Amino acid sequence: DGGWSATVNGKDAKIHKANYSFMAVKTGIGNSKIELHYLPEGFKLGVIISSSTLLFMLALIVFESKKYKKKYNMVSTTS
Repeated sequence: DGGWSATVNGKDAKIHKANYSFMAVKTGIGNSKIELHYLPEGFKLGVIISSSTLLFMLALIVFESKKYKKKYNMVSTTS
């Protein structure tokens, strides 16, 4: 619930509420490996938006720098 998932011994497990504010998973008898994972609901969308914005800003910087060099006729010269 709310982005949480669980596995017990590598298999998906249902998360139950325990004592109103805790999480519990059912396990078998003996030792078990329990893994809890949290992935917020909007995380993937946030990564997509942030990555798109970064790419847009980088493209804008490249475009503007080329435009600036062309406007002021800046040519790199090497000796």
